[in-house]
Amino acid sequence: MNSDKQGLEFGKLSEKLMATLGKGFSKRSLEQYRKFYLSYKEITQALPNQSF
Repeated sequence: MNSDKQGLEFGKLSEKLMATLGKGFSKRSLEQYRKFYLSYKEITQALPNQSF
């Protein structure tokens, strides 16, 4: 996905989430959440399955 299209999609998603859930879902925040997930997703894959 190119960065312009991705930015537009983050913007639309951000508006929907903030309207529904409130603060914490700005376009910038969503970009940072995604970057964090992509950087550290192998950690969750390495954890054993646990039921809570």
